[in-house]
Formats: sequence, structure tokens, C-alpha cells
Amino acid sequence: MQPHFDSVSAAFLAEHTIATLSTVSSDGVVHGAVIYYVILGEQNIYFISKTGTSKIANITEHPQVAFTVFDAAKAQTLQISAKARVETDENTRHFVFDNIVKPHLYSGEMLMPPVTALKEGDYVVIHVQPEGIHFSDYKKEILDQRNA
Repeated sequence: MQPHFDSVSAAFLAEHTIATLSTVSSDGVVHGAVIYYVILGEQNIYFISKTGTSKIANITEHPQVAFTVFDAAKAQTLQISAKARVETDENTRHFVFDNIVKPHLYSGEMLMPPVTALKEGDYVVIHVQPEGIHFSDYKKEILDQRNA
């Protein structure tokens, strides 16, 4: 059975656009990459990469991934264990591409996202299907401990 986001986790995921994706190579080497993501519906997370990257090679060999979103100002984190796969639906691929490959604000300048600077391979859209979801509000936990 697929886990569902509670309202707090879903809102947190929707408020952010950047995550850390962790993959594992066929020889057990862990690889982490910062990615832009979009959500579609309640359970569908997508990102873009290129076929020549370590993360795509790793997902092809071992589709189990970890997906982490962190908000330093709020001391909150959302950790998702998931299966990742290449998205084949053309409409979904266009939606994801159009929502990620656009200018973003970097230190006061509007620039294209880092994925556009990758030289190797063709663009590929990856669907991240959650299997486990864990939201933590560390600020609340720390304040609760202080007030106890």
C-alpha cells in the first residue's frame, strides 16, 4: 500500500522546490544531488536530469532513492523513501519540463537552473513514487522540550 502525505507534509512539500536526492550505484556508492522538483497530484514528485548523470545511471540500476527537503529557517525536514523511474507520459514530461526549466532567482539574478548546464546526455523526467514519508518539526520539538 502506498503511503499518503498528511496535510502538513503535503503543504511542506508544495511550499518548496528544491530537494536532495540520494541514489546508490551498482557497486554500493552513495550519490547525493540537489534537484528542483515539481509535484503533480497528491503523490507524484518529478524532477529532470540528463541521461549522462550518475543519478540516472544509479536509478537505472537501483531505483530505490531517498528524497529530502529541508527548511533551515523553520528547522523542518521531510524525508521520503521512494522508487524512481523514468516518466514516459508525454503530457507529464512537458508539464515537468516547463515548470522546472525556467529562470530562477540566484543572488538577485534570474538564471536558468543548473540542470541546463549539464553537457552529457538528453533530458529525462524522473517520477519519484513515495514508499515512506517522515516529516519532522525540530523547532517545535526543541521548544516543547524547553517548556517541559
